[in-house]
Amino acid sequence: MPEGKPRPPIASIAAIYFAIAIFCGSMMLPVFSLTFSPLFGILIGVFLSMPFFALGMWLAPVEDKTGNAATSFWQEVPEKDAVLKGVWAVVSILVLGTFVIVPYVVFGLIFLLLPGGDTWPTAIGRNACFLAAIVTSFLTRTFAERAVPNWFRGKVSNEFIEREFGEKPGEKPVTVFRTVLKNLPLLVYSLMALAISFGVLDRIGPFREVHGVGKGKSLMRLVNWYHEYPNTIRLSALIFGLSNIGFLVKRAIDSQKPRDESGRTPRGEGMMR
Repeated sequence: MPEGKPRPPIASIAAIYFAIAIFCGSMMLPVFSLTFSPLFGILIGVFLSMPFFALGMWLAPVEDKTGNAATSFWQEVPEKDAVLKGVWAVVSILVLGTFVIVPYVVFGLIFLLLPGGDTWPTAIGRNACFLAAIVTSFLTRTFAERAVPNWFRGKVSNEFIEREFGEKPGEKPVTVFRTVLKNLPLLVYSLMALAISFGVLDRIGPFREVHGVGKGKSLMRLVNWYHEYPNTIRLSALIFGLSNIGFLVKRAIDSQKPRDESGRTPRGEGMMR
């Protein structure tokens, strides 16, 4: 095999560092402008930096090898395929993330358009937007977890599809007591939320001035927020507490019925049949 033409390492290093600079700069966008969300900065950084990372790998200097070994990192087709499959794997995860995030963006905009104040219609509308975002995001994620493997089948490895989109094996059955003990923080948060919904904070605060630092300052601000929007907070706490208790009961039931590992198949295969 003829020796490959050496490529200057400075070009590869420059491309890699430029990609890192783009990604870090995009991550810093929310710091300089409140109009940018951290997630938007991450997405922009990934899309803009990936081509320069690939360019840096392409310009990687040739290593001296003996025998029939490849003379360049990018010389053999399998290596190119591995990089392309890695890029497609990142794209598939971004597509899945888009299906999860879009409902929150849509209903978040509707939430911002609701009128101010704390009347019951407004409180119900705010919580309805929040619940609709959660339910819609769950449905779109379920759809994406079945559809995305089919869209990218052949572009990514089967091992990646199995690892990211395959059914997870069930755990061994455990007693209800152990399930509740394992999810004890969830039960505590549920009871705290129910206590707030029944007015346990009515006799606490409001605080005229917020002093202190750390968690104490944050808790005082939350108490003040409760006194400014009691209907919204009480309704939110009631929904949060009841839904968490229901989620805990579902976990206790599911722990008694583990999935059969023999039937474990990628989620997307069912749509191909």
